Amino acid sequence: MAVAALGYVQRFGRNVPYGDDYRLVPVLSGAESLTLEWVWAQENEHRLPVSKLALWSLARLTGTDFRAGMYANVVLLAGISLVLLWQSGRLRGRPDYMDAFFPLALLHWGHYENLLWNIQFFFVSAAALILGILMSLVRPERPGSTLRSGLAGVFVLLLGLHGAFGLVMMVPLALWLLYSSWSMRALSPNRSCADTWIRIGAAVLALALVPLYLHGLMPQRHHPPSPGPLATLGTALEFLGMAFGPAAPLAWPAYAVLVPGGVVATVALLAWTWWKRPRERMRAAGLLATLASVAALALAVGHGRAGLGPGAGFGARYAVLAVAAPCGVYFAWGLYASPPVARLVQTSLFTGTCALLTFNAMAGVGFGTPRRDTMDVFQGDVRAGMTDPELARRYWQFLFPSEALLTDWLRVLRAAGAGPYHGLRRTHSSEVDDVVAPVPAEVHDMVCSGATCRCRGEDPYLVVPLGRRSFVEALTIRYWFGPPTAGAVAFQVFWRATGIDDFDPARSVSRPLRVTGAPGALVVPVRESIDTVRFDPGSGPCTFELLGLSIVPR
Repeated sequence: MAVAALGYVQRFGRNVPYGDDYRLVPVLSGAESLTLEWVWAQENEHRLPVSKLALWSLARLTGTDFRAGMYANVVLLAGISLVLLWQSGRLRGRPDYMDAFFPLALLHWGHYENLLWNIQFFFVSAAALILGILMSLVRPERPGSTLRSGLAGVFVLLLGLHGAFGLVMMVPLALWLLYSSWSMRALSPNRSCADTWIRIGAAVLALALVPLYLHGLMPQRHHPPSPGPLATLGTALEFLGMAFGPAAPLAWPAYAVLVPGGVVATVALLAWTWWKRPRERMRAAGLLATLASVAALALAVGHGRAGLGPGAGFGARYAVLAVAAPCGVYFAWGLYASPPVARLVQTSLFTGTCALLTFNAMAGVGFGTPRRDTMDVFQGDVRAGMTDPELARRYWQFLFPSEALLTDWLRVLRAAGAGPYHGLRRTHSSEVDDVVAPVPAEVHDMVCSGATCRCRGEDPYLVVPLGRRSFVEALTIRYWFGPPTAGAVAFQVFWRATGIDDFDPARSVSRPLRVTGAPGALVVPVRESIDTVRFDPGSGPCTFELLGLSIVPR
């Protein structure tokens, strides 16, 4: 299954960013420096510090190849499948064909959105964390070792750093950490306090993430609100049905009954175990918390997407998170049911996954083929020399829903020689359409010869008029730093309109930039009516050239 998934990415994946990938382009391409501000910045309703750092690291290792996240997703899913397969065999005392449920459920081509989209690393890594927590719960040894406590705490904390859905899933597991710390002391009063305090500390830190995450979070209103509780519940059931892949809607509404019904039956089994077997309470509660995490996420998705109408919960990207529910069901019945009943449940899960395998593969091919073909045509146009505005005009409906912003992000990629521009000659800004001729009207503490300026004082800057006053959504700045500039500079951009006497720091953006000797590009959000821009290349000796300046209008 892992080889098939790798083959799927090789066949259909392309080194072209897609959708929200473009929001990360300035930093992943090296045009802007990695900063804590960027790591913590909001992306839609999510904060993705762990995934951003991972994708940035992959970009550095691969020369900003946007297939890196795709291959990393396969490796993560294959790794967690192997561990779950091995763990299930250990619990039973021997391997069994039914355990193939795990790789079949996690590596089929129905995960096409997660396999062919670089930024979906944050979905896949969150799924790996919740399944890693599940694996640590079901190990046959005592569930309270110091190492186990530490790993469980780290996994729960990391899960909370995976966007809004990670935060929702983290809360039940953090509460379980608190419960398990009390349960361990009750079962083993003479036990070392280290395990207890590790779990308490991890739980407190995890719960403290909630207000930290929400502080300064801007509400997103690009989806209509849920019409009501029934619509929310219906979308939540669709989400749970996606545990078996995008082929599950073919058997709808049967899966709307089977998946939630299986979860409810498992909750009853775990509650009975907790009541009757005190020494199993900590593990049973952990399995309950895992199922509660998936249920909470299903309700959150239902609330957030129900306004889009029936079918909104059938997004293929949801499958990798929803699959944690049947994985928990598989282990719970294997641990606490009689052998015949456990075998019946596990065989049913295996059979249900096999029954949909071909249909999931067909869905993957149906998605991958037109996507690959369109991206191949796009890359052909890039190699043929089509300008970035022309590319954006032709492909914005496919690549990113804003022609103006796509134009600027393509210019950033071209300047960096990244993504679809890898291996092509880096173009000078004069080879693309500039809206503004960057001619300075004022220079301070700098000496300019043509377009090249050398810093000569403590406060170097140059002022460029934009012509008539107009609303500017963003500015795309193309620049070059040469010797004797230091390896990094604190580059600052100010803007104002005529009638305002001075440049206000409130109307400015500061960006730390790496100096590589190659041209760079920077996209600066403005969202104001302006007619003048000031550029501060930083203090200290430097050579600076403003290569180009483009306006993104409203």
